Amino acid sequence: MMKRIPLFLLTLFMAAGALSARPSFPDNGQLFVDTVVPRVDIKVDPDTLEWIYANP
Repeated sequence: MMKRIPLFLLTLFMAAGALSARPSFPDNGQLFVDTVVPRVDIKVDPDTLEWIYANP
């Protein structure tokens, strides 16, 4: 009987953890913001850029 109580509690805690670990998804809304244009700066060595243009 004493071995069943810790096993029951372990099972209970694991089940509670699995139920509370579900991901919460955000509300459906606008996917991309149209008012902001992101900027990406890529720095390439001039010699490397010349090689990229020469070898497409």
